[in-house]
Amino acid sequence: LRLVDWGLADFYHPRVGYNLWVASCYFKGLELLVDFQEYDYSLDMWGFRCI
Repeated sequence: LRLVDWGLADFYHPRVGYNLWVASCYFKGLELLVDFQEYDYSLDMWGFRCI
């Protein structure tokens, strides 16, 4: 069971738009699915709770 894909990890920068064209071929985060470009660590915490 693989829970984390660090291949596309990036640092968090407040109020910075992120590139939505990055994703693993096995997993696409919620922020990428809804085309949300300015997100923070709260989406990662939501994803962690879903697991």
